[in-house]
Amino acid sequence: MTGVGKSNLIWDYAGVILQDLGLSTEKNRLLVSVQTNFRDPSPLFGYVNSFAEPSVFVYGLMTQFLLDAHQNPTEPYFLLLDETNLAKMEQYLAPLISTFEVNAPLVFHNHPQVLSGVPKSISSWPNNIWIAGTMNFEMGAHPPPDKILDRAHSIELWDVNVEEWFALRPTCSRSVRDCLVELSVILRPTLCHFGYRSLESMLQYIQAGMVLGTVSEHRLLDEAILSKVLPKVKGGRQRWTNDLCTCLIDWCIQYELQCCRLKIEALRTQVNSVGVVRFWN
Repeated sequence: MTGVGKSNLIWDYAGVILQDLGLSTEKNRLLVSVQTNFRDPSPLFGYVNSFAEPSVFVYGLMTQFLLDAHQNPTEPYFLLLDETNLAKMEQYLAPLISTFEVNAPLVFHNHPQVLSGVPKSISSWPNNIWIAGTMNFEMGAHPPPDKILDRAHSIELWDVNVEEWFALRPTCSRSVRDCLVELSVILRPTLCHFGYRSLESMLQYIQAGMVLGTVSEHRLLDEAILSKVLPKVKGGRQRWTNDLCTCLIDWCIQYELQCCRLKIEALRTQVNSVGVVRFWN
């Protein structure tokens, strides 16, 4: 799920190891934000600009990182590919797929000499690079192909410990804590619950509103949940049953969340009439 801390977990883990070994956290770890326009390997591995005279090699996001790892085989390097399934992995990671397991040369270009400081190829994919990628399964995202899954270990992250998160914030009011803990439990079976990023954002919204002193806490909580949690609501009758909607409405009444109650009642009407529920009507 989104906002659970996937990228931070990997990035900080790599940082701790590198610091413990006395290595550079800037040189030995790399974050690549995958874009939807990654349709071939060139954004990552680089390409030759043949229109220049003489030809030059345009570095990709990973070119220097790969060369450094190859030149320092005893040092660990950490590569984080963030939001890997925004583009088709089998396209932009083609050189990795081809060379990863058979130790074939990793080819950068076909010129016989070094071009812009980049050799034609290196002997193999550097085996001192540790690779991790994150994925969110949302509209427009691509499912990972089997050829990628065969080369990776997949870990799902759905569980969020809201109670423990609030235990680290003892100044937060008990009503806000109890309300969000209960909501997380109710929404967990639908996979429409929320992560730590949403929790932090909602708490900041409430705190900012309390400083102004013009709106009550439960009204701010109502607005925060309506704007941060409910827009992610989606699914069909199998998840959004009448019992679940009734449970959410009772929860709204208990915590005086009028805006959320009206929206959930509208969503219940929607799922009963068309069989699916979606926040954005």
